[in-house]
Amino acid sequence: MSDEATTETESGSALLTARSKIVEAEERIDMYALKAFYKERKIKCFLCAAAEIETFEEGAKLHGFDLDDHLNALNKLAAEKPAGEVQFMGMWQRLGRWFLKIAQDKPSE
Repeated sequence: MSDEATTETESGSALLTARSKIVEAEERIDMYALKAFYKERKIKCFLCAAAEIETFEEGAKLHGFDLDDHLNALNKLAAEKPAGEVQFMGMWQRLGRWFLKIAQDKPSE
């Protein structure tokens, strides 16, 4: 799957591929299901600002996860738990949440 061009499911929606931007998962999958998926796999892509520009292939190389396994699981999740209409978050919102998360995770002195 990782070296395929964009292909489609039986319903006509495009599958996530190695060349898909990570943010595309957030556009296609219910955000609560996707957040749980990433948390279970200890992957911090959810709401990450880099998701706007990084592909799954780049993410797999950088963060060391199995690309084909990850894409197969995400495409299955997209079929089972598709995104609602109003859940996509823009880059500035994503950056703001990311900075807030860092601030909250920083231990107080």
